[in-house]
Amino acid sequence: MSDLEHKIPERYFDGEIGKESVGIGGPDAIEETFDEIITMFDPGLTHKDGKAGGIDGMNMKEKTITAREVADNAIEDRSVGTRTFNENIADEYSKTGTLTQHLSWLWKYIKSMTGTSPFAAVADTIAGLSSKVAAGVTALNNHKSSSDHDDRYYKKNEVYSRQELIPYLEGGNTEIVYEVFTIVSSDNGDGTFTYKDKDDEEIIGDLGENGEQIFELQEKDYLLGRNMISAIVNDTLHRSVVSGGLAEIDETHVALTDPEDAGAEVTFQYFFRIGVAGEHRLYYMGDDTPPPDTSDATMWFKVVGEYDA
Repeated sequence: MSDLEHKIPERYFDGEIGKESVGIGGPDAIEETFDEIITMFDPGLTHKDGKAGGIDGMNMKEKTITAREVADNAIEDRSVGTRTFNENIADEYSKTGTLTQHLSWLWKYIKSMTGTSPFAAVADTIAGLSSKVAAGVTALNNHKSSSDHDDRYYKKNEVYSRQELIPYLEGGNTEIVYEVFTIVSSDNGDGTFTYKDKDDEEIIGDLGENGEQIFELQEKDYLLGRNMISAIVNDTLHRSVVSGGLAEIDETHVALTDPEDAGAEVTFQYFFRIGVAGEHRLYYMGDDTPPPDTSDATMWFKVVGEYDA
């Protein structure tokens, strides 16, 4: 198609019945009109006013082409024209849209999975990632069944070795802890009081809302809510949660609810642990067989692994 501007064809002949065939009503006007028509159908010709020949969109009535008017595979890429997709398209995903929208949604989705531009080189393929994950799972399962375990997997202070468990499983092996404190000042006037331990080291303790004296155990800890700690004041007065005069704060703190004066000696007696084998029948599960229903007198142990200290 010529780059020259197209034009709307014109009729030059305008003859009238009974008048002479001269000028616009003569043969020259008829010839010019036919030339105009011929040029309109031939894009290789040029109208006498310099405009390009051939039929252009401005010369045609707008019409939608239906599928039955176009042969299969008749429309090529050049007819559709180029399209530029937008990987950052703001339109919501939809099954209905223009070709440009669908291309943009596709690339936007790919970007959401890769995390980068669709044209950037990918770090790995889905098949490659799947293979690596499968290999990792296999290696992990193999390693779980091996003896190559150390502090990379769990910290030593969070587990017990076999030798460390033996005292707990020996019958009647109950550990009772005694800690002796002496009150130096029953009230320092700032919400604290002062006491010292068996080595004469002074310790500042907190006073509770009602003036109770809160002591911190130095050696071990005890189980809360099990009545496993008691106090003896001056080797005479007994205090406990059950009988009164004592309150459990946490595993390492306990309070005298009836404050004592300076010079009073307070001995705390508490159970750090209680051996289980002497009070319970033990059953070792060396396989995956579930334990049978029994009374509460039976304690079950299942070996899940070994740790070499």
